[in-house]
Amino acid sequence: MVYGLFAALGAGMIWLRNNQDTIRNLLIEGGFEQEFPEITIEEVTHLFNDIKGAGLLLLITSIVAILLGIVAMILLRGNKNPKAAGIIFIGTTVAVMIVNFGLGIIGGIFYLIAGIMCLVRKPPLTKEKEQQPEDPLTVDEK
Repeated sequence: MVYGLFAALGAGMIWLRNNQDTIRNLLIEGGFEQEFPEITIEEVTHLFNDIKGAGLLLLITSIVAILLGIVAMILLRGNKNPKAAGIIFIGTTVAVMIVNFGLGIIGGIFYLIAGIMCLVRKPPLTKEKEQQPEDPLTVDEK
């Protein structure tokens, strides 16, 4: 869910960049120049140009993180391969933190916790092992 919010933020940044004329007209009509005389419309335009790359990076990494999270959950389903799911969760956390320069720390913490839980997960006991508890004092005569 956190990565979904980051994806929406990235998409919003791209939308702002692609609709500069609309934003510029809204700023002029809304009295932006009177309210903030030290900032010009050209400076705001340069800001929109700069945020396009950041928005695209945020959008792509968030979508990839969401997809990798779904893959990891599929691996967890039915206790198929929890170790691989844990590695995917932790790897996704590290990759997103490096690419986004620490911006995805909240989602990364959740993925990191899930990854650690997957790696330390004990396999479920079979019915045979549940019925016959092992006694460390007895010697196997087999």
